[in-house]
Amino acid sequence: MPRAAEFLIGGWKIVGVMTLTTGDYPRFGNMIVTGNPCTGGQSPQHWFNTSAFQEIPANTYVLRTNPLQFDCLTGPKFFDVDATLAKSLKITERIKTEFKVSAYNATNKLNRGDPDTNIYDSTFGQALYQGSPGGTFGVQGATYGPGNSGRQVELGLKIIF
Repeated sequence: MPRAAEFLIGGWKIVGVMTLTTGDYPRFGNMIVTGNPCTGGQSPQHWFNTSAFQEIPANTYVLRTNPLQFDCLTGPKFFDVDATLAKSLKITERIKTEFKVSAYNATNKLNRGDPDTNIYDSTFGQALYQGSPGGTFGVQGATYGPGNSGRQVELGLKIIF
């Protein structure tokens, strides 16, 4: 191949990883359950029926009667594509270079974390923030606050001699 054509189209590598998981079961603390948390629609602002739960009265000890998780409630699904595009160039016989572009969450999809299950929080029942799948970058359903970004791009240049 001519040197100019090799420079433009030769030596490219692409690597991708796609992650797709179903939602996990959010865990609930000790509270009083007075109804069915699975009724009603599911939206980021109202992931489950919050009116089915009541706080335990102050200065009261109540044995746990509610389940740790409900079979009918799962957190948000997770879909992610990470990709790397790299190009190798031979400068001389002894010197090579590699240029690399990596994109994490390349599709820039908002993957929500589990809904807030702490009845004492103002965001109880809401799934508002970016999350992660289990076993990858944190605990399953881990939620990261509002300052977390979506897509992240990393550029790299390596000279090998």
